[in-house]
Amino acid sequence: MASKPRFRIPIHVFVYGVAFIPGTIYAYYWYKNAPTDEEFEKELQKNYSQNIKNSREKHESMTKFLQGIKEQNKDQELKMAEILRGGKGQQKRLHSVDEKIYGTEEGAELQSEAQ
Repeated sequence: MASKPRFRIPIHVFVYGVAFIPGTIYAYYWYKNAPTDEEFEKELQKNYSQNIKNSREKHESMTKFLQGIKEQNKDQELKMAEILRGGKGQQKRLHSVDEKIYGTEEGAELQSEAQ
């Protein structure tokens, strides 16, 4: 008669253990071969310098905007009020204006024909 094994591993523990082996090996490989912070920053500067520049400019612009809100800048307040009204603070033209006929009877006739 065969003797009983001293310890038993449940099948689900064995399957999960085997399934995690490749991920664990890759994580260890990446940990040992990952670039240092300085190398990573150099690579980012080389490949994405334009994006970094744009991001910094946008950050400065947003900081200036928020500072204007904190200090209650009048120009900034007017812009924000216009934005909150849905941009309806001023009449916006959707087409170019022909200065020769603008405000004349001919212009009024053309406008009535267009409508």
